[in-house]
Order: sequence, then C-alpha cells, then structure tokens
Amino acid sequence: MHPNDNSLAQVEWAAGRPNLVVDETALQTPLSFEANSNHAYRRLQLQDAIRHAKDWSEDEPFASRPLDALCYLYSLEGRYEDARRAAEQAVEADAGQTRGPSLNLLFTRIQSGATQEALLELVRLAEATATARVAKRKWEWDAASNTLRTFG
Repeated sequence: MHPNDNSLAQVEWAAGRPNLVVDETALQTPLSFEANSNHAYRRLQLQDAIRHAKDWSEDEPFASRPLDALCYLYSLEGRYEDARRAAEQAVEADAGQTRGPSLNLLFTRIQSGATQEALLELVRLAEATATARVAKRKWEWDAASNTLRTFG
C-alpha cells in the first residue's frame, strides 16, 4: 500500500490508540510532514516534531493547524516568543474561523510577559463572543417570527 500524505497523517494521529502501529517505511511518504510531526511528538522527540511541523506549515501556508502544532510544541519547550510568532501566524491564517488560534495567542502573550496585550486580546475575544451570541439570538428570533407569520 502507498498512502498519500493526508491519509498517513490520519493514521499517525490515530496511532495513539492502543494496538495501532504506523510502519516506519510509510513515514517516508513524500510530504508527510504532519504525520512525521505527530510521530515524533508521540516519541517525545520535540526537536524533530518541531522540524516536521515547520515543514508542514511551509507546505500548507494557508492552514492554521500546522502553526497551532508549532505553537504547542514551542510552548512545551518554554520557547514562548517562538510560540507567539506561530500563534500570530495561525490567527492570520485562520481569519477568525475558530477560537483556538486566538486562545493560543492569548496564552503565549501571557507566558512571554506581554500581559497588557493579553488583557486587550481577552477583552476583544469576550466582546466578539458576546456579539456573536446576540447575533445568533436575533437570527433565531427573526427565524421564529418569520415561521409564525408564514404558518400562524
């Protein structure tokens, strides 16, 4: 079998479950940076995990996940400035689609001593969350009102 890089990454991710082993030969699959990063992390080889995560982020510059992985791996090593840079790039790549990269950025700002920036980020996240909840409730109210008008 000759897996592609994506299917190999999924198998490597699942390899943390009991009785699932990824063949070392499969990890030689071209562009399998994600799988190799996960594999190295599970073996506590953080430098290798970081190297593969960097390659992964270069291979997928549009994606936030490799940058999230880099942020996490750097944080494990106490490299908070590097983690912060990765988190900033992840926030940019994510474009506000999820909260994870923003929360990672908040954490790295706190850990790197940028507490004022962290406080401003926390306030911004709280306001965005409140605004999103109000918008969702308004949409639900409008939908319910339209349904009542249509069928009532």
